[in-house]
Amino acid sequence: MGKEGIQAEAIRVVVADDHPIVCKALCELLAESPMFAVVAQAGDGEELLAKARLLCPDVVLLDFRIPGRPAPEIIQAIKSLPCSPRVLVVSAYLEVGYVTQALRAGADGYVLKTEPLSVFTDAVQAVFRGERAVSEEIKTYMLDHMITERPSDVGLYELTAREQDVLRLLSLGWDNVQIAEELGISPATVKNHVSSLYEKLGIHSRAGLVAFAWRSGYVLP
Repeated sequence: MGKEGIQAEAIRVVVADDHPIVCKALCELLAESPMFAVVAQAGDGEELLAKARLLCPDVVLLDFRIPGRPAPEIIQAIKSLPCSPRVLVVSAYLEVGYVTQALRAGADGYVLKTEPLSVFTDAVQAVFRGERAVSEEIKTYMLDHMITERPSDVGLYELTAREQDVLRLLSLGWDNVQIAEELGISPATVKNHVSSLYEKLGIHSRAGLVAFAWRSGYVLP
């Protein structure tokens, strides 16, 4: 029976975190309920991918900063498996860039490690059902920026092509050095473009620029 069907068996979960104490704690929390079965643990990206290929879990709990490979690459690799496990990112970091990268890579949810047990278990069940699961704190954070960072009436068509390139990459969570390397320009030039975006859009933070990109439809969260 597919993931969207009526649950008849325990949800099979792989927990991936490079901190043994955190990994053990997550496993123990899930083990308290018969609804979940932790089938494996992994401490780095390569180990996770190997176990996911072998075991085909229903859900992967992934620490965004797990070593080995960038989390977005890991997420894409997991989602491309024949069994297409759900991926729930579990992170200690409320960073707009991390959340954006994870969701754009195909993650089904992003939950902060500070959440109570009930939120974790509800999130695992939600992504298993094919729903999106995102911590309320993250939603509030993004909404606050969308409200407080009120852009001017400037539209994307009034931005230069290069400014739009910088905005697109910035919305993926890239820093100035990464953007510079991708576009073949210097970090100082990237900084100038970001400053121009601030001035033209009436926005004063990188999070505000990401919120603008989402709201305008230029970048989908």
